[in-house]
Amino acid sequence: MTTTVKEKYLINPVFNFVNDSNEMALHRNEIKVMQATTGFGKTHFIVNVFTPFLANEHGVRFILFCAPNTEALNHTEFWRMCNNEENLIWAGDNIELVERDLIDFPNKTVVMSATHQRNLVTGENSERITKILETVNSAVIADEIHTWSVPSPDLYHKVIGQKNPEYRAILWARFSEWMSLTPYIFGCTATVNRVMKDEFAEDHGKQFHVMNDWCPVEEMVFKQAWLGKSRIYNTSDWFVEFKDFFKRRIAQEMEIMRLGKEYNIPVEHKMISVIQAKTNTKRSNATFKEICRRIETHILNTPLKRYINFPQIAVLTGKVKGTYHNGTFTKYKTDEEVLELCRNQENKIRFLVIVNKGTTGINIENIGGIFGFRERDTEDKEDKISLCEFALQFFGRTVRIFTGMKDVTMSSDRHGYGLETFLETASEGQKRILLAANRYDIIVPETNMYRKAMTDWTYAYANTIEDAERALFPETKTKTVEVHECEEGIECPTCGKPGYLPNLEKVFENVLIN
Repeated sequence: MTTTVKEKYLINPVFNFVNDSNEMALHRNEIKVMQATTGFGKTHFIVNVFTPFLANEHGVRFILFCAPNTEALNHTEFWRMCNNEENLIWAGDNIELVERDLIDFPNKTVVMSATHQRNLVTGENSERITKILETVNSAVIADEIHTWSVPSPDLYHKVIGQKNPEYRAILWARFSEWMSLTPYIFGCTATVNRVMKDEFAEDHGKQFHVMNDWCPVEEMVFKQAWLGKSRIYNTSDWFVEFKDFFKRRIAQEMEIMRLGKEYNIPVEHKMISVIQAKTNTKRSNATFKEICRRIETHILNTPLKRYINFPQIAVLTGKVKGTYHNGTFTKYKTDEEVLELCRNQENKIRFLVIVNKGTTGINIENIGGIFGFRERDTEDKEDKISLCEFALQFFGRTVRIFTGMKDVTMSSDRHGYGLETFLETASEGQKRILLAANRYDIIVPETNMYRKAMTDWTYAYANTIEDAERALFPETKTKTVEVHECEEGIECPTCGKPGYLPNLEKVFENVLIN
């Protein structure tokens, strides 16, 4: 049987490491890290494969999975997995239930899933978890481990790229304590930082051990969406760049619709554009409120309404969660409610405006691109090193597979979050729709951080649309047809089809955004 990419670079190396008693003993006082790009299936592996493995093969009786925020937790998947495993019980984030279940079910493993804050910082919870670790064979798995991996305040600016006088390394201290109680302390991330690479081991000791190699980008081509256009722009040209970005989003959507008609395949054509606004300062002219106003006034309320009906803009900031329409915000209680609006094809949302959100928790399959207004920069000024983990996490929101077809998803029970099994029986039309739909653009301001991040992204994280076409059609020498616009009613010289997209230059030619 052929070894899958996920087995080769994630499952087998991690299992082999944990099963090797010598390796586990050698790295006992280190956090064992599994690395893989966003969308590779790390969380699915942890929940459905790694957790039962620790329980069944290593006799672990208590497993704590923690994430930086509630959006990054998948309680439903844990619940479903534990229901399917006879010897596992899920207790949610209820420490009282964990304690009771450990007593009432001595032959079963109790699984807990909750946030870092709730379990690692809050005194009562963390103390009670420590007592459990002292009494039963336990494991702790931390998602997005790069978010708290700095072991001391003096290293913070070297790892994160900015100063934080309030940082006390509380989370790190808690894990250091727990490592003396159990060897089963794990983390996962898509961005291994300077601490995990042992750059400070000489002065601060070795803190982490990465268990698996990074999957080469060419082997991930069927595990991700494909990069169409990437660009770093001068902020003085933001309107030209944003106009081009928007035109590409519309053209991409129209292309999916055209292919659906041509091949008689039901399609899902909604594409979400993630727009990062600037922070609310006196000098800022692109706050999330201003961006919402500009989009609605100068894009949505134009002749484009004839072609695409999208009445609302989704907003997700620290204080505002909801939608924007006709100058008014409709507020929602949670981030997940807003994200579900974006995922639901029945809604007509095309834009998700954020400020500081975007590195974790935004899991939307149909993101067609990222446009950044915020000129963010992070660096270790002393060593003159640009730190780009933030940017790479931001870019990572784009790579979840979107097929563009209503009856085809990459769910775990159908295709295991990858395209391999789907492509075994896919038709020519399905492949063409996939090629049009499963792509994204990244347009961000020119800063040192984004410059380095874009280089790293294209080298180690992203397959291009041209890479995808070669993989999808290996026997055919075809040239990728770029998304483009056609004069309405005129046969397009590029695609040979009657015009299906308005001439956006005419729509925009008299538009001035102030």
